[in-house]
Amino acid sequence: MYSKLPLVFFLIVLSALLACKKNSAPKPQSNPNIDVYVAGYAYYGAAPIPIATYWKNNVANRLVSDTTSSSMANAITLAGNDIYTAGTFLGSAAFWKNGQVTKLTSIGSEAVAISLNGNDVYVAGDIAIGNLRVAAYWKNGTMIRLVTDSSSFSKAYGIACKGQDVYVVGYLTADGITQAVCWKNGQAIILGDGSVSSGATAITIFGSDIYISGTVGNNSTNAVYWKNGVKNTISQTNSRAFGIAINDNNVYLVGDNSIFSGANLGNGVITNLPFSSEALAIALNGTDIYTAGSMLNGSKTDAVYWKNGATTQLGQNAVALGIALKAQ
Repeated sequence: MYSKLPLVFFLIVLSALLACKKNSAPKPQSNPNIDVYVAGYAYYGAAPIPIATYWKNNVANRLVSDTTSSSMANAITLAGNDIYTAGTFLGSAAFWKNGQVTKLTSIGSEAVAISLNGNDVYVAGDIAIGNLRVAAYWKNGTMIRLVTDSSSFSKAYGIACKGQDVYVVGYLTADGITQAVCWKNGQAIILGDGSVSSGATAITIFGSDIYISGTVGNNSTNAVYWKNGVKNTISQTNSRAFGIAINDNNVYLVGDNSIFSGANLGNGVITNLPFSSEALAIALNGTDIYTAGSMLNGSKTDAVYWKNGATTQLGQNAVALGIALKAQ
């Protein structure tokens, strides 16, 4: 229900913005010279399998040359001239730095988010313990389990660092109910109220404020975000939020809804996204909104990103899962 990596690609996109109270700071300006990096996977080989790939300005770069080794790149971040991606390689969590893979474990696992803090590389995801998934993160390749109880499900979807503090978000099962959670330095802070299911999907830090995207609800869901632990609900019913970004104290969410039409809500103006598309990641360049995802193309999907609602196709039979921007 709360997977950032949905398998059904006819789900549709909602990219929602809520405007918070603005301060007197100058309005952010868009840089006209931006490199766009998108992480995901594309199918290759005679019997096609997913291969971890990132695109720089629409040019595909495969992270795995062997077309018999299944892999995915779920997230991407940049540091100077270095390109970091996180994902899975042969069913286990891994990350790549400039195309060189580091396998984080040999057991069944996945890595879905990555964050840098100085020279330290943090990767969030989960590991398989029997029939369960258990939330975890890795610091420079060393695994830290976030849940030691192996009798209930938990997953981590987002990670961010501030100073010496490490924040990981996801969900865990408490008293039989799936609840959104933020782990700060390994200590769980429950975000859900326990009355309905909830899950947290991404985190970003803006100044001293912690913003977390997610979803709340059982049969009918609502995209939400938490600011410093206080929940804000999107009015669109049957919506989910997969990513979050902040600019000029405006909160941007990317996700989907159950109505077969997509939309971008930027500064209160709705821009429709193409029919039969999904968006999973978001990045901002001043007032420009970039979202990454996929569009249905016949029985397959095309990896794409949208800039202010305008589509750029990246590859056929492919999916985009993460996005990052860099000034040229």
